[in-house]
Amino acid sequence: MSSGFGSKSNALSPQNLSSDSSEGAGSGRLEFWLVFAGAVFAEILLPIVDKYQSGDGSGSLLAQIIWSLMYASAGIRLFALKGITKPLLVGSTALWLFAIFMLTSFLWSVSPKTTFVNGIELIGTTVVGTYLVARFTLSQLLHLVALTFGTIAVLSLLFVFVAPGHGRMNYGSGPWAGIYQDKNNLGRAMSLAIMSLVALLSDSTRRKFLFTTLVLVLVGCTSLLLGSASATALGDCVVVVAANLALIACKSKRFGIPARIVTAISGFVALIAYGVFGLTVDSIFGVLGRDTSLTGRSDFWPYLQQAIAARPILGYGYNAFFGSSVGDSYLSYYVVEAGGFSPYHAHNSFLQISLDGGYVGVGLLGIVLLISIWRGFSYLLVEHRAYAGWPLMIVVYLILGSFTETYFGNYNSIEWILFVAAILYPVRLRLDLQAVKPAEKRLGRVPQVALPTRIATGGRVRLNLAPSSLEASAPSDLEIRNH
Repeated sequence: MSSGFGSKSNALSPQNLSSDSSEGAGSGRLEFWLVFAGAVFAEILLPIVDKYQSGDGSGSLLAQIIWSLMYASAGIRLFALKGITKPLLVGSTALWLFAIFMLTSFLWSVSPKTTFVNGIELIGTTVVGTYLVARFTLSQLLHLVALTFGTIAVLSLLFVFVAPGHGRMNYGSGPWAGIYQDKNNLGRAMSLAIMSLVALLSDSTRRKFLFTTLVLVLVGCTSLLLGSASATALGDCVVVVAANLALIACKSKRFGIPARIVTAISGFVALIAYGVFGLTVDSIFGVLGRDTSLTGRSDFWPYLQQAIAARPILGYGYNAFFGSSVGDSYLSYYVVEAGGFSPYHAHNSFLQISLDGGYVGVGLLGIVLLISIWRGFSYLLVEHRAYAGWPLMIVVYLILGSFTETYFGNYNSIEWILFVAAILYPVRLRLDLQAVKPAEKRLGRVPQVALPTRIATGGRVRLNLAPSSLEASAPSDLEIRNH
């Protein structure tokens, strides 16, 4: 049986799905570390440089060089991985329509050059996210994310405790900011880290050293999130992680029934608490230690709403409103009130997209979000591994955070890259399941499926559909078990 399967394994090999023919284990490991190096430059070096510059630093020459190299490298690799690239592109049609619409908005933009350049960068960032899905299994991506954010956590703790004047706000006496310029950036990064670590931890219990290391990193990231005093990031992270753990428990064969009972009781108690004690926006923000103006963010939203009403259909062009003469005229009164402070984004994804692309842009984003939520739930139900809830966690967290921050359609950002990955991993799972069917017929057995990484013989057969170079740290996601 094994020889028969092996003789026809080419149809399911890395060469045809997620690897080129010249690739081996060594080149796979090299590629993993090259991607990590890119993450270090983009997510560690640039924030440290930006920490000592004014503005967000996204338009600096160094940032443009680093990200341009990443776009080009990802695009070249996607072309080499054409066996899986085409179906992934087809599976992300709505996402690409949104990105292309933002690029073409330079035609009516109030700042055509800015819109065109930033639109290209949004396309490039989307390419990077697509490449990660094509090249790595979700388990491997989570290891990459854990390694990246673990490094960020260690450096941030060094900044906080060794050089508090640089690692904390208010010249060393305020909330923790770590390697970042602002505490909210640290809170955002640590929230993404915690969600990925929780997903990875739940699937690593049998490897004691890895499990212990991940627990230590999780403790560090949690400490940094609490130290950042970023109430919105903390609240969103707690809600999303708790909901994910509840869903995973509810679908578990072992704990499913008790978990469903506890979840139902918890929901019932929450409704009673709402009826007895009342629940208002003011009370929620009071518990979080925040005011309803969101530290002044909502104070300039009325001016943005006036601007949206003036050009409601197509907006002002991607990333063109802030910094333009049109934007300055709408915000001039607020800038005087704020003592000269001028915002450079809306601090709300939906207001930002309304400014960038009008109702058309918001409509396209809405379609993308509906697709991402549907796929996230589907992935959670079909994938049997414990990290199955990660795509849905990422999507829901970004939606919740988008009411106070700008996440969606944000070029050169880890949030947009992970959002693209969250949308596309369910597509990759479907491709893997389709690839299993021919082998299923040859074996004459009904498989139990998740996502493959290597071929073995004997009592368990594993299909080689994904890069096999990281097997030791990233176990297989899809198996065919012989009975």
